[in-house]
Amino acid sequence: VLSVWFVTIIAQSAGASLTITVSGILASGVIYAGIVGMLITLLSLRGVSLAKAFGLQWPKWREDLTWVGWAFLAVLPIVFCVQWLVSLMVMPDEQNQPLLEFWMKSPDVLPRALVAVMAVVFAPLAEEFIFRGYLYGVAKQFVGPLWAGLAASLLFAAIHVHLPAFAGLFLLALALTLIYEITGSIWAPVLVHALFNGLSLVLSLLWPEIPS
Repeated sequence: VLSVWFVTIIAQSAGASLTITVSGILASGVIYAGIVGMLITLLSLRGVSLAKAFGLQWPKWREDLTWVGWAFLAVLPIVFCVQWLVSLMVMPDEQNQPLLEFWMKSPDVLPRALVAVMAVVFAPLAEEFIFRGYLYGVAKQFVGPLWAGLAASLLFAAIHVHLPAFAGLFLLALALTLIYEITGSIWAPVLVHALFNGLSLVLSLLWPEIPS
């Protein structure tokens, strides 16, 4: 099911200009919720402890938050610089990611609020559960953490179907995987992911000329 979802999104978006609408954002949220619900159901039926498998408990969160914060501050400029350089050198006329364009140009408060909730709350929870928690966790058992991290990060970047942001998102995904591996809790990459998305929204309003 995940493979069909990945291929469908990437194939439909290849060479096409995406049009973001409120109904499309809501539909995306429903699909994400459906996939997460499916994974939770199947894992539960197999007797897998979700708390143990995904690190839903984070007993060392006070100790980890400091270095996770520093890691975020270290990765952030690298990701933004890579995205900017790729856009400048390879695709100088390419716009921001379609969702960011919708956020920046929407005149109404409700659509912007929906984008904010999707980007800062829903997407980090769903994407970290799918890519770091499930895909990386499963692949690591067969090919080890290095190749599993690379594969999950490539899929994470590809699923956003925005070529100028691909390299930056790939680096971000690698950092999120490393944070997840070190802390052992899915809440750590969820937090960093949410901060990254929230900051991207704010920067897109302050400096709209910088691609992101």
